[in-house]
Amino acid sequence: MDRYNHICLRATYNEWMNAKIYNAMIYELADEIIAGQNDQFDEVIKMLNHLIVVDTLWLKRFAIHPANYTALESVLSLPTPENLEQIVSTNIQELAEFRQYLDKIICEWAHAISRIDLDHQLCYKNTQGVITNHKFFSLIMYFFNYQTFIREKILALLLEVDIDVGATELVVPMPSGINI
Repeated sequence: MDRYNHICLRATYNEWMNAKIYNAMIYELADEIIAGQNDQFDEVIKMLNHLIVVDTLWLKRFAIHPANYTALESVLSLPTPENLEQIVSTNIQELAEFRQYLDKIICEWAHAISRIDLDHQLCYKNTQGVITNHKFFSLIMYFFNYQTFIREKILALLLEVDIDVGATELVVPMPSGINI
């Protein structure tokens, strides 16, 4: 699989996994979440917020790529998160809606990337204000790998309270029909 198709696959997988987590949180645990009866849920909410904040920061950086991806235009109008622990919302439904919005943008953007864009050196400021640059493809892979890393922590917390979201492996056929 070439780099472009791998990015498209990762975007679809990302959307699929996020939906599975939010569905478990909303539909299986609604009463417990609303009542705030479990510290694990508070930690999961913090991690879901963290992932939204980090994704927003990265998408804003990706939006400065010279390719001017139209899929990322709306991200530029979002407020820039002040820190990585920023709470966007404590309401799981609001978080789910914002997550769906971001995941739709990510999928649209991933499919708009051209193969030649991947070798561009993207120059951006990190969260400490340090100007840095890296190959665009490497940054995209970091972006998706970090999402997976945080989701694994979320899944572990959900398993502690006997919530299993089901198959999570990338090799499992996704509903969209994309297979590797």
